Amino acid sequence: MGRRIAYLTNSLRSGGLERVVTLLAAGMKERGHTPFICCYDARGDIEADRAEGLGIPVEVILREPGIDLGYIRKLRRWLRSVRADVVHTHNSTALFYGALAGVAAGTPVRIATEHDGVFPRSRRAAVSNRWLVASALTHTVAVSEAVKTLWVESDGIDAERVQVIPNGVPDTRLDRTAHDGFTIGTVGRLSTEKGADVLLRAFAELAKTRTDLRLILVGDGPARPEVEGEIAALGLRDRVELLGTRSDVPELLAGFDLFVLPSRREGLPLAILEAMAAGLPIVASKVGGIPEAISHGDQGLLVPPEDVGALAGAIDRLILEPDRRTALGRSARRRFEEHYELSKMVDRYEALMHSGDRPLR
Repeated sequence: MGRRIAYLTNSLRSGGLERVVTLLAAGMKERGHTPFICCYDARGDIEADRAEGLGIPVEVILREPGIDLGYIRKLRRWLRSVRADVVHTHNSTALFYGALAGVAAGTPVRIATEHDGVFPRSRRAAVSNRWLVASALTHTVAVSEAVKTLWVESDGIDAERVQVIPNGVPDTRLDRTAHDGFTIGTVGRLSTEKGADVLLRAFAELAKTRTDLRLILVGDGPARPEVEGEIAALGLRDRVELLGTRSDVPELLAGFDLFVLPSRREGLPLAILEAMAAGLPIVASKVGGIPEAISHGDQGLLVPPEDVGALAGAIDRLILEPDRRTALGRSARRRFEEHYELSKMVDRYEALMHSGDRPLR
């Protein structure tokens, strides 16, 4: 029997969390459920357009700054208007408003997912989250074991109440694109936690002696002016392409020789999963849920965050070893197929919805 599912998120801007919401809603629609998405800060752009293009309604109900208790009433009215059987919140702010509104609206299944592991919380937020998880949610989800551990330790949540459902992405692998030289690429929001500045400094070291290297950065965000300034200061304008937000990521990945993600903090980044789906060798920071997806030496190489020398060294080793790159890419692809294909994520969330108010153990 199809369920009416209300997803609550900050916006549908281009980003990993937002993409998960759209993918999940689309996957549920394909299975006969009726999804709705509500944004509390802004509508967004690419993901909002994508959702509406798939026939998924996107509602914008703005909250006031600070703690807006009146917003709970607004959400309750919306949940009742769409006759939601399930409310599924994404990250802490959505958890606070969505769980309380779900209880007030009598929505039977209330699911909360934590994506990015921004911890520690304030004491007030930790107490609120602990109470909501214990009393207002039917299911509590973290996207990686690392995020679960941080959430439990920060907020004092009962670990038995939190299960891990890894993110998933579609299988959009394309044949490799032939090109001259060696292309290093990354995909991600241009923000401090993603570490584009670290990658640029590592690339600058490599570019001193390797004239055939180029770097492609896909994504946009608040740190773009700083990234552009770093590119200029390092003298890399003719070696680095800053492409901004793109809707053709699979085609771009097909032109990469190596995927690099130098993040300072992560939950379980979709960019890593998309690179795995593309069969790319990967160099990434050993943070958050990345080591759960990428085993060092098996699917890629992991380095400490913010270590420019270690990052440059790992990239250099894989440039010199084409056979190893091929082996790592094949292993990454197999791991994607086993654990991170989109249908596996949808399966697990669908099972939660059908379990009603009985928390899964």
